Amino acid sequence: MRESTMFGVVGISRGVEAGGPAQTYSLGTLARIVDFDQGSDGLLNVVIRGENRFAIRSSRIQADTLMLGMVTEKPHLESLPIPPAHHDLVKLLVEINTNAQFGGSANRSPESIIELAYGLAQILPITIRAKIDLLSIEDPLLLLEQVSVLITELRQSNQ
Repeated sequence: MRESTMFGVVGISRGVEAGGPAQTYSLGTLARIVDFDQGSDGLLNVVIRGENRFAIRSSRIQADTLMLGMVTEKPHLESLPIPPAHHDLVKLLVEINTNAQFGGSANRSPESIIELAYGLAQILPITIRAKIDLLSIEDPLLLLEQVSVLITELRQSNQ
C-alpha cells in the first residue's frame, strides 16, 4: 500500500462483493490509496482517490476470487472552471464533506467541474448504475448538469 500503486474500482452489476462470483459493469475508475489506518474496531480504514476512468476489455477470476482484467484508460475529461450558476453545488459538497468529517483534502472547495461532479457523485445516495452512467459521460458540462438534475430529483423526493 505504501507504494501508491493504482488499482481498478468497478461496480458490481450482479452477484455479491465477497464470497462468490460477481459480474461487474464495463466502466471503472483507476484509484490510488492516499491514506490508511487501523480503526479502533480493528478494521483497516482506507482512503482512495480516483484518478481516471477505464473500460474493461477482458477479465478473469483467480482461484482466490480476486478479479483481474485488461483495461483501456479513457481520455481525461477537460478540466474546466465551475460555472457561477453551479456555485451552490460547491457549497453543498463542502458542507456534506465537513459534516461527514472526511479527512484530508475532502473539505476544500473543488476547483474544476470534474472535481465537483465526481465529488458529488461519490457521496450522493444514488444507485451504482446511476454512478456508472455518470462515469460514461464524456463532456464535463453535461456531466455537471446531470449531477445537478440528480440532486434536484433527490431534493424533490425528500419533500
